[in-house]
Amino acid sequence: MDEASIDYPVAPLTPAQRVVRLLTAGDWIARILIESALIVVSILAALGVNQWQERRAKEELALQALSAFRREITQNRARLADAVPYRVGLRDVLVRMNESGDLVSAEHFHALVGVDPLRPPFVTSTVWETSLTTGAIPHIDFEIVNALSLTYSLQERLGEVSRTSMPTLARGGTVPRAAMPAAVREVVAYLGDLSRSEAELLAAYDEVLRILDGALPADTAGGALANR
Repeated sequence: MDEASIDYPVAPLTPAQRVVRLLTAGDWIARILIESALIVVSILAALGVNQWQERRAKEELALQALSAFRREITQNRARLADAVPYRVGLRDVLVRMNESGDLVSAEHFHALVGVDPLRPPFVTSTVWETSLTTGAIPHIDFEIVNALSLTYSLQERLGEVSRTSMPTLARGGTVPRAAMPAAVREVVAYLGDLSRSEAELLAAYDEVLRILDGALPADTAGGALANR
């Protein structure tokens, strides 16, 4: 038998070999298809990387906002915690002094008490306002945003109590001597409202700090726990 007529088995081509043959055989349609596929894959890869970078940037923004919230609320809580016991004690003292008739005039009241102790402590909401402006809020978990919103609403309400309910004596005004008992009772009632609002806000601070500590990395949460 003629050796040239013998059919020798041919090994099947590997996928890589098939691609090389298509690219070198002058098949321009196949070449275009492969190049188009490579372009599509590169575009999808670039989009994936871009989306990953955007997601990381949003996560970083949210984390920065949460850390800033914890710092601000921790500071606000410290100011409030210092004021609450004094406020309750002042209220009790005013009740006793009014019952014994020791507060005979507005001038006497202002000399003993003053005005500053009758005002709520200074607390800030800078981080909340900044987070709304920078667009960080939509990237924070709903439960956390809800707790933060409630906390800052209670904080605003505390300021509203002071602005709308502060009696004449607490504002530094004067009243006739005969009206002093009623004026002091008005201050006592105001201090009661203020103390309740402060206690409610203090509880909200504790709760939102607990939530923030759970959302932030463990190595940063310890600082807030130590401050309370």
